[in-house]
Amino acid sequence: KSYGLSETDVGGVDLLTYLTGLSDRGRMLRNEEATEFLRELKLLTVKREYRSRFKEVEAQVDAAKSFGEVVKATDGALTSVTNEYFKTNEGEDLFGGMREMIEESGAKEKEDLGYIGALPSIDRTLGPLFFPGSFTNLSARSGGNKSTFGFYYTIRTAEKHNLPVLWLDAGEMTKEQLRYRAACCFSEGKIPLWAARGNGWRHNKDWLRIMREEVFPRCEKLIGRVTFHNVGGMSAKEKTALMRRHYFNKVGRGNFLLIVDDYLKGIESMN
Repeated sequence: KSYGLSETDVGGVDLLTYLTGLSDRGRMLRNEEATEFLRELKLLTVKREYRSRFKEVEAQVDAAKSFGEVVKATDGALTSVTNEYFKTNEGEDLFGGMREMIEESGAKEKEDLGYIGALPSIDRTLGPLFFPGSFTNLSARSGGNKSTFGFYYTIRTAEKHNLPVLWLDAGEMTKEQLRYRAACCFSEGKIPLWAARGNGWRHNKDWLRIMREEVFPRCEKLIGRVTFHNVGGMSAKEKTALMRRHYFNKVGRGNFLLIVDDYLKGIESMN
């Protein structure tokens, strides 16, 4: 089956009947026995195929008018069997069908092209960082503002496309700290983080207006969309189970979910 062959392709031999006939009084075959029997059957199939091709080559050789035609006939017959049963890669024409493929691709919108983020410079140079099945790793030395950038880019992208987010932190950032960071983020940096953390924003008329008229309404639209988990002390296997459970219970199969692991330490074992 892995070779895509039917009973006709292997000389009309039904594999189940073959294996059943080899079993001892109905005893189920062990894996290693089945493998050996199937290997024997495949050898017989290949031998039959070669013998059939030899007959074809014999007629072609008789009709050949040059040494080159003889070589071409024999090489072609033997190579065809080898490629069919041993999956030899003959290579593919790179540009054949290219026009049709690109025309077809451009004629329809594709959802899997990803979600454009909130930073035009990144969008122009790298394109979407988030698309189904993607994994983006943000690396920098300690104190390089990885978390700040990651939070800004992820939350703004989620806001833009109405995407759910699962935010995992290794115990370094609390829920309260992330909320202060969100306030600074949604103010586009107009309200400094230190002011959002304290009471400074309430003594500045511009900051007060921005916080209450711009920041709070945007944050409230994300209520129920961003889930925070402190995963400090969890093993890789436990974190994976948490992600899977959250996805199936809260998001649903087939839907898109942004998962941020801040930050991903070395994983020695999945056990």
